Amino acid sequence: MILTSSFLDIIKNYFLDLPMEIIVSLAIMVVIAIFSIVIGNKMKKADPLAKQTTGVFIGEFIVGGVVNYAEGLMGKRYKNYYHYFVLVAMYLPLAFLSGLLNLPSPITYFAVPLTFGIIKFGLIHGTSIKYTKWRYFERFVSPTWLLLPINILTTPMTIVSLSARLFGNALSGTIIMSLIYWATGVAAEALTGSVFNFFGPIIAPVFHAYFDFFGAFVQTLVFLSLTCLFIAAEGPEEN
Repeated sequence: MILTSSFLDIIKNYFLDLPMEIIVSLAIMVVIAIFSIVIGNKMKKADPLAKQTTGVFIGEFIVGGVVNYAEGLMGKRYKNYYHYFVLVAMYLPLAFLSGLLNLPSPITYFAVPLTFGIIKFGLIHGTSIKYTKWRYFERFVSPTWLLLPINILTTPMTIVSLSARLFGNALSGTIIMSLIYWATGVAAEALTGSVFNFFGPIIAPVFHAYFDFFGAFVQTLVFLSLTCLFIAAEGPEEN
């Protein structure tokens, strides 16, 4: 009983010590998992000839849209990757939009976009190894073996560029929104002497629409597009 209590305390303390961004990320993944299980079961039982429920329609819209988009960029050869793309298409918008709930965006915690960069790097180079076998290593000595040290050093930099793109866009939006709320608060206090920021709710929604809604879907689209194109470039052309 004492051992069980100590183990539970360790687990509790572990989660309490996690950064808030990681906790939000875990919450988003739980929401996606519950949504996928519930909607997945409804889609299996749904009558294709009957009127669709809202949940089934949303599920088919997300899955069908992502699969069709990825298939248009990559072809059917890479259909095993589509599950990951659907997950990314659900996670990234929610991660960006979490700021609307006054929660820190997981993308502003560099470990999260770095993880996306590592996964994307692994998919790209794993695909290359799968289709080119030992010829994969020719890239490190191309066009000449003298470039071997440079090619080895620059190859992992792809991870940094991929993750920095997500991180930079999310962080810049967060910083700009913070400056807007600060500026409107200062303006409200200077004009009325009140600490209540009544300018914020008037001006901020326009910027939220861009940095949160528009930015979230643009960044998701760009990330998926680049991932599909980079992976497809490593494999043979589809007949």
